[in-house]
Amino acid sequence: MNLTKLLPAGLAALVLAACQKAPEPYMTLETKTLALEQAGGTAVVSMSSNVYYRVNNDCHDSNGNYWARITDSKSEGDVTWFTFEVDGNSSSEVRTGTVRFIGDGVTPLKLTLTQDRVVPKGIDPISMSAGYSVTESVFRVYGDGAWTAACNDPDVTVMPSSGLGESEIRVTFPENADLTDRTINVDVAIEGDRTYRHVISQGRYAGIVADWDLNNMVGEITATFIDGSDQTEFPGTNGKYLNASSGSGKIEYYACSREGYSKNKFVCMRSVGANGDPYVSGSVPGDWWYITADYRKLTIPAGTKVKFYFVTKFGTATSGYWMLEYLEGEEWKPALPVSSRSESATKAISGAAVSYSQEIRYNFAGLLLDSSRNGAYMAVEGTFTTAADMDSIVLRFGQAGHLCLDGSKNDGLYIDQTQSGGQSRFSAQRPSKEDGTAVKTYDQHVTIEFAE
Repeated sequence: MNLTKLLPAGLAALVLAACQKAPEPYMTLETKTLALEQAGGTAVVSMSSNVYYRVNNDCHDSNGNYWARITDSKSEGDVTWFTFEVDGNSSSEVRTGTVRFIGDGVTPLKLTLTQDRVVPKGIDPISMSAGYSVTESVFRVYGDGAWTAACNDPDVTVMPSSGLGESEIRVTFPENADLTDRTINVDVAIEGDRTYRHVISQGRYAGIVADWDLNNMVGEITATFIDGSDQTEFPGTNGKYLNASSGSGKIEYYACSREGYSKNKFVCMRSVGANGDPYVSGSVPGDWWYITADYRKLTIPAGTKVKFYFVTKFGTATSGYWMLEYLEGEEWKPALPVSSRSESATKAISGAAVSYSQEIRYNFAGLLLDSSRNGAYMAVEGTFTTAADMDSIVLRFGQAGHLCLDGSKNDGLYIDQTQSGGQSRFSAQRPSKEDGTAVKTYDQHVTIEFAE
């Protein structure tokens, strides 16, 4: 704001005349700071000067609206009294601004205006949302009166529980291990006012439901999953399983009837690699890996996001197109987006002539090959949301196509035979590089978890 626009022309001339008479140029302010009340009003500040000067007003908000303005000025000799008109401050934050006086041949002066804030009433914030693992909330009590704070949940601590005037309250509470959202209410009674409520909305549990730490489970996998010889009873799991290393869950391999399949070394045999990879030789379309997990025997409510992750590897005599599904009630639903493709063959893996043509549906294409034209290590991961209440999460993963792995030595041959090349596994190894090169780092897990 330029003072020359506020002062009469005669007054400006008077200032110039004073500057000419003064032996030494000077400019001084009555005060460098001006404390203003929240309600606003008027304030007067004097300045003595014998030089020509300009006034720049920076007391405005981010939109350029001035909250303090010079509305009048009166001079007597070298002294000028400036009248400020100040708007009320409706914010709960103290605001500051500056007015600069820039004179010829002298050091510029700065007047800092500081205006009190509105003292809020009650509490702030009124509410907060927290994830299941958040265990603390902080809010403020405002006003000048005495107050008390309390929560009727014995697992919740409120500190402090009483005080006088504006204060900070810290609320601590445990993680939410339940599958339903949790509400925590903290009531604050302010003397001379009323009772306010701070509401904490804590989300339901989101985290690991079941985890198989494969590399560290070699001994257990050997004891519960390995077959002594080929499976002889079909269909079924042959009584073999793999319990979760943490949480509650089980991995099983279900072998369908082998009717119509010839045998080449293996019918169906469960084994484990040196680094904890459970795998099956003699896998055929119609077989399924089953992954089951439950959480503390609680009902898993509709609307729960379920995240899954594992690493797999296919043999040359399995399909490269697989389907991953989850069980909802009596219906199997795809756990990943579904695609379709047509496949056909005139020759089988056994060498027999066939006439096969089919449209297949799949949601995982494991077509990456290693340097030996075997399937590479690939991550299978994703998230789905339940539409109905469940007692447990059940996934199944099986071949969707009937032709051998694309690009392998058995590429395009119809699967009519069980053999060692019909291999399917969960892996303790990290996913391969983009060119199929194995990483050879064995720290992989099979995980089922609830996502936020």
